[in-house]
Amino acid sequence: MNSDFGKLGFIASDNIERQNQITEQKTEQAIEIRVNDKALDERLAGIFISSGIPPHIRGYQFLREAVKQAVKNPNMINSITKQLYPAVADKFSTSPSKVERAIRHAIEVAWSRGKIENINNIYGIRVLSKGEKPTNGELIALLSDKMMLEM
Repeated sequence: MNSDFGKLGFIASDNIERQNQITEQKTEQAIEIRVNDKALDERLAGIFISSGIPPHIRGYQFLREAVKQAVKNPNMINSITKQLYPAVADKFSTSPSKVERAIRHAIEVAWSRGKIENINNIYGIRVLSKGEKPTNGELIALLSDKMMLEM
């Protein structure tokens, strides 16, 4: 009978040790994600500013979040209106239609400033033709793909 209690004690301490290891791994992953998020934010900020998207407009924040979401879950790029915009809207406590409109406005501002061409410089090849304004989905897909390749 004492040997049964000894076995149970061993099993319990083994489970506690496993739980501690899992918790430690999750903490390390969370720290790594935060570091990657900061690097991604910095990279996107540089791209947006060089492309003429000013940081004071809502579309800047929504676009950055949309790209980050697409990097974390690449399947979202195939369902922008059903998944991506609602996810961004939830984070900022707004509606998906306002997210879509604000991102479109940010692209329009960059377009009117004539700096959206700088995206070609980022890729090193002509991704956007002169006179070709990208759609929300095209720009999010281009940027998220570039960010995933750089990780």
